[in-house]
Amino acid sequence: MNKIIIEFTLIIIGVLTLASCSQKSKSKIKFHEEIAPYIKEETSKYSYKINNTVRIKSNCGNLKIKKGNVDEVKVNMEKLVGGKSEDKLQEALDSINCNLEDKTININLSSKDKSNINSINVETNIVIPEDISSINIQNNIGNIELEGNYKDLKVNMKNGNISYKGELNKSSISSKVGNINLDLQRLVKDYKYEINGGVVNVNIKVPKDSKISLIGSMINKIKVKDRTNVNKNGAVFDINIKTGNVNIEN
Repeated sequence: MNKIIIEFTLIIIGVLTLASCSQKSKSKIKFHEEIAPYIKEETSKYSYKINNTVRIKSNCGNLKIKKGNVDEVKVNMEKLVGGKSEDKLQEALDSINCNLEDKTININLSSKDKSNINSINVETNIVIPEDISSINIQNNIGNIELEGNYKDLKVNMKNGNISYKGELNKSSISSKVGNINLDLQRLVKDYKYEINGGVVNVNIKVPKDSKISLIGSMINKIKVKDRTNVNKNGAVFDINIKTGNVNIEN
């Protein structure tokens, strides 16, 4: 019983933190005037030449990642800060930045002034070259929207939701608190998807008439809309979560 209470407390904490840190649309967000009477916004752009695997590490904000007709990784950060001190706003914006270190794109929020700056929203849009086939994402807090075809996807999240759409050969997705939504455009028997989580709901959409093989601790709890999809020679779904639901439909 205590374990269930702790896990659902984590959900509440995660949701409240996400609400204060990031919202879906910068143009629609409004900080509470009494809490943040002063606001300031800024857009920062970066370009990085990366071959093979794109690695992204973020400690705040939402990520939207897609492929495009570019020869470098393009990063566009929309930043909005609010607080009680107008002269601290630019300093707070400057503390939200992006850099490339050890072949990893780091999206950082380093401000420690929580007394004067109490509201922050960061929306990061990333465009990746079409020929990149592997992506590795670490995200502390915030949502991830990802589109495009990849041979290998690795995601490690603490608090937030992830949605993916495309063709994916292999993936390893881990989340402590949040939702995982996969819209898989093509499946073959050699494809494999590993999902691990704490308090997580998983929704997977597969093509009609595709074959799926289910393994992992959730094997007897997974809800499959069309049981004719289940076949030991199908694409492998290895799903292990502590608390939550798993649904697969076509």
